[in-house]
Amino acid sequence: MCVNELRKNFIECKQYEPAHHNELLDFAQQEYLKGTLTIGEYKSIVKELELIGAQKPEFVAAEEQH
Repeated sequence: MCVNELRKNFIECKQYEPAHHNELLDFAQQEYLKGTLTIGEYKSIVKELELIGAQKPEFVAAEEQH
């Protein structure tokens, strides 16, 4: 599967266009966790999305916030 196929699946599932590449990145992770994508497909899609600007969110640990 490529990013274009993932985008098509996103639109079919969510009934709207993704506003940002990060939405596709999140969707790819969900599809991988559901078993729809293989690890190889997931890694390839993540790499392609990151090349066009997608970013995984940065999490700050609760201890660091205080």
